[in-house]
Amino acid sequence: MALSRSGCYSASHLSSRRQSVALLFAPRILLGVVLLLMVPALTTCITLSGEARTCASDITTASSLVDKVKEQNGKEKVVVYSKSYCPYCARVKGLFKELNVDFKLFELDQMADGQEVQDALYDVSGSRTVPQVFVNGAYIGGADDTHSKYRSGELKKIFGEAGVTANL
Repeated sequence: MALSRSGCYSASHLSSRRQSVALLFAPRILLGVVLLLMVPALTTCITLSGEARTCASDITTASSLVDKVKEQNGKEKVVVYSKSYCPYCARVKGLFKELNVDFKLFELDQMADGQEVQDALYDVSGSRTVPQVFVNGAYIGGADDTHSKYRSGELKKIFGEAGVTANL
């Protein structure tokens, strides 16, 4: 392989199969892939008021995604990890809307790194499913757990201790 005037690799002396492999591993291509992986994902951040804004993800593919998830959960009083098409997630979001609870919502299916975030959530909560609800950094459960806690009055206690205002 020789370096041409343009700086790209010329692999004309190799078979077409080897040319493909040579191009795949060309340093400029690898650099491009690395740079793409370093760009934070954009997500839609949604607040209870219905105001949606596009913002840089607070959770990125940084050194430890688990630490980033834990950090994010501690920043907000209530955090919900969801998927936009999930009926169980819709139940939790509907309950919190009905109770007028302010919460930070991460729609994993709309995040470039959503699957990686969901994998990190498993390490944090022990659950592979969504929704996942956190109050002051503590995992309180999914849809069934959250509704059960609401019906038993435990959610009112959890919200009260966390300083979360809600119409309970």
